[in-house]
Amino acid sequence: MDDFLLKYYGVDWAAATFTALGLILLGQKKKVGFLCNVVAGALWITFNALASSLAGVLINALVIGLSAHAWWQWYKKPPVEETAGESATL
Repeated sequence: MDDFLLKYYGVDWAAATFTALGLILLGQKKKVGFLCNVVAGALWITFNALASSLAGVLINALVIGLSAHAWWQWYKKPPVEETAGESATL
């Protein structure tokens, strides 16, 4: 049973925990959720490397990149849009 639960040294359990925590925090609109997703992505990369899954390594590298990008974009103001009644000046 220990081999089944700890086959990958608990990395999968830690990754799952950080994934859930990140989702919960993002659901509460807390920016730190993105950092939890970065940690989870790194742990999932480790797990997938141990399991010899290149696809898992690549997709989690993408998740880390997207989470880092979202972290930096969190407070960026959206561009101002024209309202429907206004016309652009030429």
